Formats: sequence, C-alpha cells, structure tokens
Amino acid sequence: MIKLKRENIFAIFLLFFICSVSLPQEFNYKKIGIVHSELTKQLLYKNNNLFYPILDWELLFLNNKIAYSVIEDQDLDRNNFNEFDVLILPSVEILSDQAIENLKEFLDTGKNIFVLGKLGSFDAELNTREPDAIEILAGFSTQELTVENRISEKISFLGSNFLTQDLNCECEYLILNNFIPLYAEQIPLKTNPLGRYLLYDTEGRNESFFTGAVAIEDKRGKVLWFGFQLAQVALQEKEINFFNQIILNGINWLRGTPMVWLNRYPEFYRSATIFSFWINKTTISLNESIPIFKEKKFPVDFFIAPAAIKESFEEVYKLSAAGNINLLFDDFKYFNSDTLQIKLIFEQTSQILKAGSRQEYFGVQMLNYPESDFYKLKPETYFDFHLNPELRLSYLKSEKDIKSTFNITPYYVNDYLDLFESDDTLDLEYLNYLYKNLNNTGGIISQIVIESSIPNLSDSFTKYLELILNFSNLSNSYVTTYSDLIHWFKVKNDIEVNISDTADESVMILKVKNKSDTIAENIGLNISIPSEYEKPELIGYDVKFDFNTETGYYNLLIPFLLSEQMLTIEIDYRK
Repeated sequence: MIKLKRENIFAIFLLFFICSVSLPQEFNYKKIGIVHSELTKQLLYKNNNLFYPILDWELLFLNNKIAYSVIEDQDLDRNNFNEFDVLILPSVEILSDQAIENLKEFLDTGKNIFVLGKLGSFDAELNTREPDAIEILAGFSTQELTVENRISEKISFLGSNFLTQDLNCECEYLILNNFIPLYAEQIPLKTNPLGRYLLYDTEGRNESFFTGAVAIEDKRGKVLWFGFQLAQVALQEKEINFFNQIILNGINWLRGTPMVWLNRYPEFYRSATIFSFWINKTTISLNESIPIFKEKKFPVDFFIAPAAIKESFEEVYKLSAAGNINLLFDDFKYFNSDTLQIKLIFEQTSQILKAGSRQEYFGVQMLNYPESDFYKLKPETYFDFHLNPELRLSYLKSEKDIKSTFNITPYYVNDYLDLFESDDTLDLEYLNYLYKNLNNTGGIISQIVIESSIPNLSDSFTKYLELILNFSNLSNSYVTTYSDLIHWFKVKNDIEVNISDTADESVMILKVKNKSDTIAENIGLNISIPSEYEKPELIGYDVKFDFNTETGYYNLLIPFLLSEQMLTIEIDYRK
C-alpha cells in the first residue's frame, strides 16, 4: 500500500503513463477548467508541502489526452470562466461572495461543476462562511469525519451507477487522512448518493455509514462532489485503472455524454439475496426442509458437513433436487485428518451433481481456513469456487487455474441471521433496515440458517421464508444461489456494450455483443441520456424502452443473445 508521502502520490499517477490503457474519451469539444486556489494554498496550507490538489488532475488529463485549462481564484471573481462546460474545484476553501454568485449563474446556464473536499468555507477575509458555498450551490451541508488516531478510511462506490457503470470490481479504496475527509449530511431528495465511508466503533463491531460522494442533477447544471482529494487516494497497482475509469466516468456524466452499461444483476434487479441452509444431518433436512423449499420454489444453497454425507450419497442427490449443494468444512483439521475420505466425498458429490443435477458450479466452504494456505488444498477438476467464512466469493476455478474473484465480486452485506428476537419472532425493523441499505448499495445479502438453531421446522419457518421473499420483491432484490450468481458474473464479463454518435447529431448507435460461447439471457442495460434531450426512442426495435424515475436512467431489457451475436440498435434522442 502507498505510504503517506507526497512522492508516492506522484508515483501513483506516474504509473498511469506506464501501465494504464489510454481510454478513448472525446472531451475536447467540451471545455474543462481546473481552479487553482492560490489563496487557499498561501493562507491555509502555506507550510504544507502535501497540498497541491490540481497536480493529480493535470497528470490524469495529460495521460488521457484530455484538453484542459487552469484558472485562478481571481477568474471566479471576474466571471472569467463561462467559456468552460465543466469546472473542477479541488479544495477551493476561500471564495468571495461575488465568486459564489458567479458560480450560481454558471450552474443556472446548464454548466456543471466537480467539487472535491471543502468549497468556500471562508470568505475573502478568512471569516467562516455559514452556510458554506457547497450548501449554497448544491443544497447539502458537509462535516468532517472523526479521524482521531486513524490514518485512513475506506470509501466504497455504490451499486451500478454512472461512476461504477459495469466495472467488475468492489470499487473500495483507501483514503489517507493527511487531509480530513468530509461526509455529506441533510441530503436533498434529488441527490444521488454514490459512495460512502464505513467506520466501526472503538471495539470494531458496530458499523456506521457516512456519505462520501454525491451527484445532483435538476433543471440547473449538475454537481458532482467527493469528500476527499485525489491526492488522498492510496492505490495498489491493480486498482489504478479502475479508479481512473471512475473519475473519467464522472466527467463524462458532467459533460452530458450519453452512456450505457450492463446492470449488475440480470434484468434490472438492484441487489441480490442468497439464502444458505447449513445441514448437520441430511435425514432431518430431507424430512423437514426439502418440502418447504420445494413448495415455495425458494432458491437455496445447502451447506453440508462432510460427516453428514460420508455414509450415503443418495441423500445428496435428493437434496440437489431442492437446491444447490456445497460442502461445509467447519474445521481444517478434519480435512487433514482424513484426506482420502475427503477426496472421496469431493469426487462422489461432484459426479452426482454433474450427472443428475441442474447445478453448474460446485462450491466449497472452508471455515477457520487461513487464506494464505489455500493452495495447499490443490483442488481437483470438480472444485469450482471457494467461499470465505463470511460467504464472500474468494476464489474461482477457471479450467485448471485458481483465480481471485477481485474483479467479479460485488459489494457484500452479510447477515448471520440475528433476526430473531428473544420471543422467536422476527425483528422486522432490522430486516427492513438491511434491505433498505441493500437497495442503496446494490450489494448481496446472505441469509444464513443453521439447521440445529431451528429444532422443529414449522409454520413459523415457512412464514419466515415468505417474509424474506416479500422483502426481496419490495426492494427489487434478485433471489438466487451462489452457482447461478457466478454463472451470471461469467456471462456478464463476456457482454460488450458501447454507444457512439453518428453523422446525424440526433441519432446514436448502441451495440451489444455476446462474446461468450453460451447464450446470454435477461441482459439489462442502463442508459444515461442528458436531461436536455427529448424522450429518446428506439428505431426499428420492438423491445420496451423505459425511463426509471428513481435512478434517472433509461432501461432496455434484451431477452437473449446467442453466442457471438451482435445487436445494433439506433436511438433517436433529439433535443
């Protein structure tokens, strides 16, 4: 990880020149200006050699061949910036009243600003301004995070939006506290939260979330705000391209470029729900749980202790008729104590599933298993994916190689089923909180039930399943299994989408290609089209084109694409 030194921040962006792919971005016909606040530097950070917030922007733009201009504080006072379409304001903490009025007029004419950190916290005489400029211009206030005795925070960019688009990464980055990060509060209804910090209490238990990135779009111009500077982002080499793309996506949105990306899940589901049932005795499950899951047609993952199936594989086959089979190892010592027996369980279970089950992937759960020792397992051909103790996808087997799922694992919200109150009734308030949060993050929640924790499966358990289904439906959460979810991730990685202009300025071309060797189904596309355009229409294509008022995106569902099939669609989007 990058150390807290200015030279290393330079190194982050110099790496762009060496290892990042130059992304084709047509920014030149939309002018971009970066505000260099010499007043902020000289009056507030004169002795701080780490403060030079426009440097990282200049390196980023130079590497991506994006034309830009640098303007000074005085240009804001004199209104000498109307030639620009996008104005970037990194830590411009001192602004005059006249500069704020000029920025308001700039937004009112449909221009756009990208603010990082504080904006106009002080006036030209260094008096504290309340409200500050960001509240005047964007309608929300900001506060400093509590960072005492902390050297960094983590920022997660949420769900599938114009920043993350279809990036196959967790989009979580380390923010150094060389400058105190800010969070947004009292966010207006029209504000779209894009990223959040995750903090724990002093004991490392209770989580708290703080909004760290927002976007606002109304009849005026657009505002994109990050509560940190680019110089605070500490990146590993594999993260550079992803973060680079997030910033460029944000600028593309500000300049009004139509964009398209795949939805994170099939169709237009906003999140996913995975239900896991941990089995100690297969006989009990066959008699009690199987009928319930079959009746409700509820997708379920069965995690089975090896000791429960080493005598009879017929029961595994029966269980596979109701859900997906995964192996549950609660102690790695058990694996070492009888390697041949465990290998037999792997082989037999895999053969049964592949011969007579719809299950495509065969998962293995290893509890208390050090990740550093993973390769000692030497998984055979029947091993497909590995879950860590929190049920996150950790490794995926592709042919003969073991690959980290860093690039395909979405943001997870895991719950250990602490949903039952003392009187065995469901904590509906907590369940509602989980799904509301899930809907905002676009993540995955794991509902886990251990067989022994419910001695008698009865009507109460059936009602619990019905509640989970109901909450999932209300929050547009995709109820699925690990195997099916992995199948979708693999398919999604092989879908290529792009959008381009034509000679006719009112028509753009959308191209969708399935590069995989299998059919792709229920492909949901999100299309961002600037609000100044009329409602777009598809030309010569009968599939429904809907506008989602909640997200502000147009949705297009493609029922299926055959292997190597290319679909070309014209979109009319006249002003």
